[in-house]
Amino acid sequence: MDVSLGTLTFFFVFLQLLQSAEGFDCSIGQEPDPNEGNRYRWVIPVPDPCECTRLRVGGLNTRTPCRHYSVTYYDTFMQSDNAEEIRKWLNCTDLLEKHLILNRSLRRDGNPKQCNSITVSSTEYDVRGSPTLLKMVPGPDEADHACAVSAEVGSYLDLGDFNNTCYSDPGLCKSMTWSLWLKIYTSKGFTGERYYISSGGQTGIARGVAFLYKSTTNEFELHVRTATFKMGNKYQQSQIPLQSWFHLALTIEMNVLNLYVDGELMNGNNINTQGGSSVDGCTRLYLGMTNSCDTEYLTNTYSGSAAYSNLMVFDRLLNQDEIKNLMQMKK
Repeated sequence: MDVSLGTLTFFFVFLQLLQSAEGFDCSIGQEPDPNEGNRYRWVIPVPDPCECTRLRVGGLNTRTPCRHYSVTYYDTFMQSDNAEEIRKWLNCTDLLEKHLILNRSLRRDGNPKQCNSITVSSTEYDVRGSPTLLKMVPGPDEADHACAVSAEVGSYLDLGDFNNTCYSDPGLCKSMTWSLWLKIYTSKGFTGERYYISSGGQTGIARGVAFLYKSTTNEFELHVRTATFKMGNKYQQSQIPLQSWFHLALTIEMNVLNLYVDGELMNGNNINTQGGSSVDGCTRLYLGMTNSCDTEYLTNTYSGSAAYSNLMVFDRLLNQDEIKNLMQMKK
């Protein structure tokens, strides 16, 4: 059967567009490079190759397709299922920085033995509740022994008003990844609900995220609410470390919600949820307290007891390998 060059070109362009639409599966094929005298060179035909998490050898284009984006040509090729290996090969050192939309260090560099002598003051947050219950403590080893912010029951951190942003309304981003170092001092003896992250995801009059401990079930819960849907998972207390630093990562994409502890995916049980919220009434981001809009709750009843370090939010879904690498980022 005879196949025209035009048909071959169309087939490979269609295949490449299909792979691109799938998100992170990419192909690297060959085609004439018009800037090199139409010499055949390797190319990854997607707008941003740095978003590829899997790379496969593709086909051969006998003509250079017209594209609405520019491409980079290479003299060598690679095939890999490792996102970090692909990024290194492509020199994508700024990939995470490109998608970093919120970065709060919540820490101080220094000798961990001197943390308690450091005065707590910052332009990154406002202290709510009793300021005397806020202190600096030795941070996680992975953060270069930084001094981290600790908020005991009765105090919490107000990171600011994030109206019309993904932090307050996750539906404004196609996908998101939250990353935070957390040290929960205790949940034993707590009554009611104890909050560690809240931008309104737990209430039907707002959108956002919430991570909390519920004493009635002795479980931790994760909530995400947008304008169109509500998701929630609950986790056994044994799945969340107590009294020690751990890395918490939350990924959100459409109606899929995942939680990682120290880079490992936690199996959660789905919570029966209601629908989305027509309004985003709570637009502030709290660490250590529930954000329930204008309703005032007692900090002694709803505030958690924990230390926080290196909060980062990305407008991109990070895979498990990227989350594990993220644990080593010293921001």
